[in-house]
Amino acid sequence: MGVNLSEYKSLFIQTAVALVQLYDQSLLILKKDISNKTEIEKLFRTIHSLKSQSLFMNYVRMGEYCIKLEAFLYPFKNGSTYLTGDILSALPDKSLFLTNLKSIENTDSEVVFGELKLPVVENST
Repeated sequence: MGVNLSEYKSLFIQTAVALVQLYDQSLLILKKDISNKTEIEKLFRTIHSLKSQSLFMNYVRMGEYCIKLEAFLYPFKNGSTYLTGDILSALPDKSLFLTNLKSIENTDSEVVFGELKLPVVENST
């Protein structure tokens, strides 16, 4: 007998919305101070957490989208390359995540995320 994940859906929505807000706050802080290592790490950790929770709850589209975003953010987190304004502006804003969470909450189905379009980044170090 499997675990009934529907019992955890409201907690997932609540936690995921909080993570998306943290993601958005980090983006806003980084727009003012692009070299803020603490916020870069927080941005990465937030997407990592959203990925893990989404996949656990079997919301695969959001989980896979976060996997790609997490892989893109990793070189900035570990310091092998530097974040720029152009790269920062290419990151998705919170609206896509919030739209998906609203769809999950109302219909228990995900929206189509589409392709994550991010620039190619060369190592800076």
